[in-house]
Amino acid sequence: MNLSRALECSFRIGLFSLMGLSLHAQQFLPNPASAGLWVGDVTLSEVTYAAGGSPTQPVADSAQFRLLLHVGANGSVKLLKEVTLLRKTVSLPTAPTGPGALPVPTSTPSPTATVMLLTDLSLLPGLTNVVRVDGKVRGQRLATAGYDLPDGVRELPLAGGLGTNFRCAGTNVLAPDALTHPFRHAFHPDHTAAPEITRAFSLTVNNSLNQINGLDQLSGSYQETISGLHKTPLTVRGTVTLVRLSPVSVLNQ
Repeated sequence: MNLSRALECSFRIGLFSLMGLSLHAQQFLPNPASAGLWVGDVTLSEVTYAAGGSPTQPVADSAQFRLLLHVGANGSVKLLKEVTLLRKTVSLPTAPTGPGALPVPTSTPSPTATVMLLTDLSLLPGLTNVVRVDGKVRGQRLATAGYDLPDGVRELPLAGGLGTNFRCAGTNVLAPDALTHPFRHAFHPDHTAAPEITRAFSLTVNNSLNQINGLDQLSGSYQETISGLHKTPLTVRGTVTLVRLSPVSVLNQ
């Protein structure tokens, strides 16, 4: 490499560094290494001002909402509205009978029982392999009020992957007749029409996998563009912190 070429490369590296850009492109691919249930906190700190247009500007006070993501065994990412964690029973083998031998009971709850991630609550009455207390299923329900999913959709597939130097993105559409539409009210006679609201979002992980209290943690940046609330699209930006609560790579099993 000649001197002028070396100086040119040095200048570009310095320029990228000043602009806050990474020299390593984010991978927009599935990542099986991140399989499991992830719960995130999104903090929005920049927004497009309607009067000023782009670019985004810092806000006086930040806004937060919860994010629920599930990564399958193949690395594909899904956005969840809610999920219930249930403890599954473990069937122990029956010991051989004989003098002095006692049979080992089957379907006995164990402290090492695996976890079921349930997004379809209609399956709950028919479950036979989960721990019950006094005949009732006990579990932990996680949900978010930060967004809705279309009617009948429990898991919204996203493109890309989750993990260090990975990026994922998706589009969530709120229909005009949705019960939670901000421009409609069931008991207001003037609220008969509403626009379709589209939220195109992406999150980029830019740190290494950390361990926080024994749980895997990732963090990065979050961006969302909202169409339908204003005549021009509005963009918000901020940060996201994700914690893997369970390594289970399947849902409703």
